[in-house]
Amino acid sequence: MTTLLDELGELLRYPSADYLSRLDRACAESEPDESRALLEQFRAQAAAMSLEELQELYTRTFDLSPLCSLEAGWQLYGEDYARGSFLVYMSIEAARAWARRTRRTARSSVQSVAAARPHAGRASR
Repeated sequence: MTTLLDELGELLRYPSADYLSRLDRACAESEPDESRALLEQFRAQAAAMSLEELQELYTRTFDLSPLCSLEAGWQLYGEDYARGSFLVYMSIEAARAWARRTRRTARSSVQSVAAARPHAGRASR
């Protein structure tokens, strides 16, 4: 199940061929209020643009404008060398989080199989 925040997060990814469908999902998840009206207005403007124009707008907005950078390190450190250390730290933490999630998923799968096994044994008798 996705939430509005998930859908809005997807809109912050670099535009690809499915960008308008991402906008449609965000509009569908939003409340019928001013936020939906603004999303629908943005969707109408985006629909009038080619994919290349959307990508250029994304680059101008997020990559070339430090005030709108999506990179947390840039917001915290700017041009300071400490940003490099921060990026290394975040990379390590992301790898650890991924490993924990992978272990949890694997453990959950094993538990599901183990829980189903006694039932399978009874059914075959």
